[in-house]
Amino acid sequence: MGIFFFLLNSVLVFIPAFYSGQQCFPRHTMRSLLWGISVIFCSITALELILGSLGILKSLNLFIGSLTISLLSVIYLRLNPLKPSETDRQTDTILSLNKQGILAVLLIATVFSISLQSWIIEYFFQIHRVHPLISWDVVTYHLPNAIDYLQTGSLWTMKGSFSQYPGGNELINIWSFLPLKNDSMLGINSLALTSIIILVLVQFLQDLKIFKCSFYYAISYISIIIFLLIQSDFQRAIYAFGQNDLSLACIEILALWIFLECQRSPVLSRNWIVLGSLLGIGVGIKPNGFYYFIGFLILICMEAFLKRSLSSQAGVFQLLKRLGLVSSFTLLLGGFWYIRNIIKLSSVFESSILKAGFPGSIVNNLFNPNLYVLDDTNLTIILICFINLFGLIVLFVDSRVDRSTFASLIGFNFIAFMSFIFTPHSSGFWAGGQWIFKTQLRYGLTLIPVTAVVAVVLIFKISQSILLIMPSRLQRQAKSWISLLHRRSASTQIKVTPRHTIIILSLLCLIQVITYLPPNGLPNFEAILFVRNAESPLSQVYQWIQQNVSDKTIYTIALRPYGLYNFPFSNRVIYPGDSDQFSYEQILESLTIEQVDYIAIARNPFNGNFPIALKDLIEDTRQFELVYGDLLAAVFRVN
Repeated sequence: MGIFFFLLNSVLVFIPAFYSGQQCFPRHTMRSLLWGISVIFCSITALELILGSLGILKSLNLFIGSLTISLLSVIYLRLNPLKPSETDRQTDTILSLNKQGILAVLLIATVFSISLQSWIIEYFFQIHRVHPLISWDVVTYHLPNAIDYLQTGSLWTMKGSFSQYPGGNELINIWSFLPLKNDSMLGINSLALTSIIILVLVQFLQDLKIFKCSFYYAISYISIIIFLLIQSDFQRAIYAFGQNDLSLACIEILALWIFLECQRSPVLSRNWIVLGSLLGIGVGIKPNGFYYFIGFLILICMEAFLKRSLSSQAGVFQLLKRLGLVSSFTLLLGGFWYIRNIIKLSSVFESSILKAGFPGSIVNNLFNPNLYVLDDTNLTIILICFINLFGLIVLFVDSRVDRSTFASLIGFNFIAFMSFIFTPHSSGFWAGGQWIFKTQLRYGLTLIPVTAVVAVVLIFKISQSILLIMPSRLQRQAKSWISLLHRRSASTQIKVTPRHTIIILSLLCLIQVITYLPPNGLPNFEAILFVRNAESPLSQVYQWIQQNVSDKTIYTIALRPYGLYNFPFSNRVIYPGDSDQFSYEQILESLTIEQVDYIAIARNPFNGNFPIALKDLIEDTRQFELVYGDLLAAVFRVN
């Protein structure tokens, strides 16, 4: 029954979103699809924010909300059709591939993908397994926060030590968690977010109009996909199912595409509204979404300044209107989490969280030699910087490139880079009481995909220069061979219709849920200690709780909360943190506040020490009964 409601809710939201996309872009399938995807993110986030802020985030209410959105939207769009965008009237005439061209592209794609075949097979295998790839912060607070929200039906719930973190990423997971009561969709979510990013990159390349025939576009698409999949930081991000870096990257790159549409059709208020809504979703996913929000406001002002529209009163009014629309919808969809913290904590974040994070930003460690170790991540950052620097040079010296679009890509990468170096913990992380310097490019993940598009433009410009110095005979032969791969009819874009998208996604989700087997225990975290070797013991504590404890409240110290909820998320978990300084008195104080059934404790994952409360818990047999124990963890029943 859960999969039925999940698919029904999704289809109900998808239909009006894609319908509006077809009205906005009746002749451009890719733009129509991206518009629909943007509206879907906005609709899901807005619906869950409304229900969660009212404390009624339940399965039935989610269905009623989805049905209401669908009916009202379709009725409105039928009575008041959206005006087609200005960009829909533009036709980009390029030569399309014939049969020989399609075969050539397939052959090239096959050859290039040989080195990735084992990785791709493993990726899809892991999408189905899900759990071996769930990262530390996902099992510690991302998914536990999501489950706390759906268990209480409220987004005001703040239980764990990381519960003050904004939950926009968790809303994406709750969409499937609430009806399914399991995490089978985590891998599909990751695949969908990655696919959306690639679709946007394809549209960017088409917007740049640097090629006149489809063969070059096809080779560029292949190159971009290969680059993304072999890049280690991007791999880590798409493998970390449930983490918020990939979802933020997807949202911000979608926002960049909407911004380009705003530039081309500035009189359409709907574009600015969707831009603000996407930026609001980003702000709700991670605090550094504010950097992107500020950056886009600067880009909007710069565009108005460069077009000299501020010389008139009407131009100033239009700029203020656009800034107002973007800012207000950003606040509507992203401000809840920070307003919630102010109301409940009297501050945006607790001072301890900020104090630990900001000293670890790259900008505060620019003169620290430990930051400049030439590992794979830092080499990627150097490459990104050089590509964008050369892209900036091309922007100023080559008038044949679409200057507005290309400038927006370079400007966006500058915003992403500034966000990256100012983000807390971007230079590394705390582990066992010491700072580990390891640049966290995942905080600037948006740089990698957009830089790939900039790189394609640079490669094309370099190839043009090389072609000019080649003998005329070789030039003619190359052009002749390329012409043999094309037919004379015009082709503007890939024909991926919203209807096909809904059918494909529904089938993928149905197959995944029907065949998915929840894990036994919490794979990848059964060693508990972060310092591992071949002799490290494993704990069976997660398996034991999943087999023996349901519909209970568990107080846990140092264990990953996510492994204790049990499917279908029947247990309630209270998680104060990982410190080995938790005392017996602190636990007794917590028991007076919460009705706890079990206490599950483990060694501190960083230093291996048990909490100091363990000795007193074992001795107090009147209140606490030891029901499970091993070298790493223990479980007590509260009498």
